[in-house]
Amino acid sequence: MSDAQQATGSSALANVLRRSLTMRKGLRERRRLAGDWSRLAQDVRQRYQDLLDSHDARPAIELDIADDPDVYIRQFTTATEFSEKYKAFLKDLRTLEDGNQPNKTAPRIAMRDELDRLKQEFDANRLELTDPASWALDADLVPTILDPTGQIFKLLISRPDDLVKVVGTLPEDVASVQALEQFEDAFFATETGIPLAVHEAIFRRKTDILETLIHKKIEESTDPRLVHLKNIPKENYWKLLMDGREHGEDDKHLYKLSSGYMAGMMGGFKKIIETLGDDMTPEFLEELHAEMTRHVTREISQDHLTSFVLQQQGFKKKSNRWGVSRSYSDAGLSEIKEMMEQLNDLLAPFIASERAKEGSLFAQNVALVENDPTGRLAYLDQTEEVNRTDEHGNPIKVLYFRAGIPTLDAFNQSCSRELVNQIFKIYHNDIKAAASEEQKVYVIIDFCRRLLQTHPFSDANGRTINFGILNKLLIENGMPPTILHDQSYMMGKSAAELYDLIKEGQDGLMSLANPSAADERMSPGETSSPR
Repeated sequence: MSDAQQATGSSALANVLRRSLTMRKGLRERRRLAGDWSRLAQDVRQRYQDLLDSHDARPAIELDIADDPDVYIRQFTTATEFSEKYKAFLKDLRTLEDGNQPNKTAPRIAMRDELDRLKQEFDANRLELTDPASWALDADLVPTILDPTGQIFKLLISRPDDLVKVVGTLPEDVASVQALEQFEDAFFATETGIPLAVHEAIFRRKTDILETLIHKKIEESTDPRLVHLKNIPKENYWKLLMDGREHGEDDKHLYKLSSGYMAGMMGGFKKIIETLGDDMTPEFLEELHAEMTRHVTREISQDHLTSFVLQQQGFKKKSNRWGVSRSYSDAGLSEIKEMMEQLNDLLAPFIASERAKEGSLFAQNVALVENDPTGRLAYLDQTEEVNRTDEHGNPIKVLYFRAGIPTLDAFNQSCSRELVNQIFKIYHNDIKAAASEEQKVYVIIDFCRRLLQTHPFSDANGRTINFGILNKLLIENGMPPTILHDQSYMMGKSAAELYDLIKEGQDGLMSLANPSAADERMSPGETSSPR
């Protein structure tokens, strides 16, 4: 091995673990083969013996990589060289066995038997990681360990069991989250993708780290709007980010088909806490959606994950559809239809302007324009009724609505952006005019329902708006966030019904508060009422 190669290996591998590696036992004494061998057999055997002589055999010893990285590198590289030369020896042995030399049966058998014996010994001496509990990885080591351009990346993607161990010992800091995300970016870019088990190890560890970072931010903050969350143990944050009806399983990684769901949601929640007080803009909505879908798969199940199975980010290009909750009320459905007409009216001037432009998509689809009875190419429209059953098993008709203009996919992104911009303007005007907490909640409900009807993203509209935007705005306006029992209610219940459900969810969250922590933060004479 050249000095340059050794230096390269040292810089990447020496940082892999603070306490890492065991070489179980050295190679045994090599026997001399008996028999009168031909010159070819002698040459092959001599080559193999030279290889063994160059491989330093050591008794089992645990090494501190920080104290003696050169020893670690030497052990690893000699083992790797041994493996490569061993493969070459096998090739030479096959050449010998395929030859026509007479009377070579005995030497060939002796060579093969010796080779098999030594191979078994080498397998028993392969490198293995020590107990992860003994590791002490510092934050400054993490970027090197998971550097996608480094030597260790190649090592870890070929040893998924070791990768899972490394991920499980990462320190709980921002550097670890960033390194994991860069590592997954590189993994998803490979032809084979990422093994599902490795992806699960990464997003579970990422979720735990993000919980700690969020908790630290909340604890250190002096912002009075976070006082409600200061009383909530970090182990309960996930309940804000998943339907309350699923909490009985007590598993924050319940949504297994959408692999990485909770890590994405926790990343979005962290962004909400860190940007408290920043302007509420369409750009923030898009950024929050990107966080909540980062490395999250669509609802599929397979052994290896590649980039094409990830949820799409950014405003949609194609039209999509959404359905009313199976638990809708008549009042809720009436409000939805009325709001749909308002949104179409809101977008109509923009569409009319685009229709008037020479060479626009509308001009290129004259037949579609002429066949539109409204003369405005409605962005939102009812598409079908589907027979379903409600939560009690009773037969019902569920309505589905289209969000987007069919056959004009290239224009839908512009329509979605324009409609979202208008919805944000309405929210800012209405929230300024709201004179009470109750009025603010109603403004927030209508804002979320308008966004949901617009369905601006191809994937994850519900989670981004119902768990992300809704709770951000509640916190921004000085109220506790809420646990939604069923996020589908946002597109099925009336505003009055949703107001009561949000208040129930706030009570449910505050019931999870740590009593001792809550008591410490209350001044004398206060009660522990959740609101």
